[in-house]
Amino acid sequence: MKNLSFLTLILLLISCNKSKDDPGTEGYLFPLNRLEISYVDTNGMDLLKQGNPNAFNKNTIKVYHLVNGEKKFDHLYFSCDKALCTLRIYPIGISYLELNSQITDTIISEIYRTQDNKMFRKIWYNEELLLEAEYGTEFYFTIVK
Repeated sequence: MKNLSFLTLILLLISCNKSKDDPGTEGYLFPLNRLEISYVDTNGMDLLKQGNPNAFNKNTIKVYHLVNGEKKFDHLYFSCDKALCTLRIYPIGISYLELNSQITDTIISEIYRTQDNKMFRKIWYNEELLLEAEYGTEFYFTIVK
């Protein structure tokens, strides 16, 4: 019985050791690869709230992901349950956010993949580093247009 307990303890310690390929919990961390964005004008007016002057038409906003050199359409989600309306997307590598026929923004995401999850490490919005993830970093942004 003593040997069995000792063997169990050794196996438990070995299984809890971090793999040399596991980067740990620092330097990335979002449990999901979801990004929420609000848009405001220079006066702070919500550009996703329908009915506001100069608001983007939510029915014409599109998101595409670059997959094997081709732009693939994806679904996006709107929510107006916060102070500002948000647009939720799930960027993959290079994504294009077509706000209207004249404005297309680029989102580049560096994603860390585990066996069970995908997590952001870095996000660029129109070539500007918007996020270098650390534990507890939010994945909600307000962009001024």
